[in-house]
Amino acid sequence: MNANTVPLQDVLPWRPDIPRNILICDSIETDGSFLISTMVAQLFSSSSSSSSSSSSSLPASASASGCIDQHTRKNLPTRALWLSGNSSTERQVASTLKKLGCDAGAPYLRKEYSGNSNLTIRSLAVEITNRIIHTNQGKNNQDGMIGSDTDENNGKFFDSEAYLKQIYKEIKAWINYNNDDSNDNDKNTDFGMSWIILDDVTALSSILGETLVYCFVESLLSLLCQQNDKDTSVKSTQCGLIIRCSGDVDQMSYKISGNEDNDHSGWAGAGGFAHKIAINDTLHQTLIPWERALEESVDTIVDILPLPSGFSREAHGRLIFSETPNGRGWGRNIHKSDNKSSISASSQSRMSTSSKTSTNWNKLIFNYSIQDNGARAIRLRA
Repeated sequence: MNANTVPLQDVLPWRPDIPRNILICDSIETDGSFLISTMVAQLFSSSSSSSSSSSSSLPASASASGCIDQHTRKNLPTRALWLSGNSSTERQVASTLKKLGCDAGAPYLRKEYSGNSNLTIRSLAVEITNRIIHTNQGKNNQDGMIGSDTDENNGKFFDSEAYLKQIYKEIKAWINYNNDDSNDNDKNTDFGMSWIILDDVTALSSILGETLVYCFVESLLSLLCQQNDKDTSVKSTQCGLIIRCSGDVDQMSYKISGNEDNDHSGWAGAGGFAHKIAINDTLHQTLIPWERALEESVDTIVDILPLPSGFSREAHGRLIFSETPNGRGWGRNIHKSDNKSSISASSQSRMSTSSKTSTNWNKLIFNYSIQDNGARAIRLRA
């Protein structure tokens, strides 16, 4: 193995115990599902290790007082809710985590899931398909689209808006430990951080529509913002959000404009801001993906891009970790000294103040390769 390669989880700048809204932008060429699986595996790995190493030091009065300080919460078990908007099933997600050494999804592999696991996996695409079959009897409305119109012969069609509203209510109940599937013992269990994973909202929007899915994501972001502003207690947990979407349109526009102008500065990602330069370009005005608006509502962005030179045996793509101008950042590697904050990033951190594709930015850049036992990051030479 090349000495410049390290396990991907060793270079991820996030902290599982700090709630953040993270946007992952990938494409057809560079699918980003491996990154979400790696983050979730690391999430439960760090949770189990911290819980086992410091379980004896947990204060017994935490549950009795109804409040948990930040240090205690860090050592409590972590929960995660994985909502798959693509064709991945619960067993497929759990199987991927199993290959990474994460047993959080083991109940799904044994078909013994009863709502008691710290990891909840739901395939929204499969649920929607089943509901359409049962409510529409395999037929759509007169426009050929999934709607909420009523037909006297076929009954009521599948209602996309009502479905997303119901999912929103269930997420809110899950955050506040009001899950009907949980027993009384689970409701009295102390938990630490909670994370929600929206895997491929672009695929979900192709089923339910872009407007509905965008409103759903923004509503969820607003809910988590209000939730994290509350006083943390046993029944009011802090929650982070990981969103995966597609950046195919931006990458296509970037390649076209780069070939025409012979300018390949920056990169075609949500964190690169290359699309903001060509705002007066007719091409960019006609091709404005809805996913681009999400970058204004998140704290950090991960762009998964194909290599300019194409695929190779050693490297399959590039990862660029960035922070949004108005976001809270990653919450890691920030050290304060003499009332000044300094970012102590690794040798792969690139600082720039002159690039026309971005303002002052701190980026973390790696190439990556996907192996049988997980993804590995490839350090770039300065």
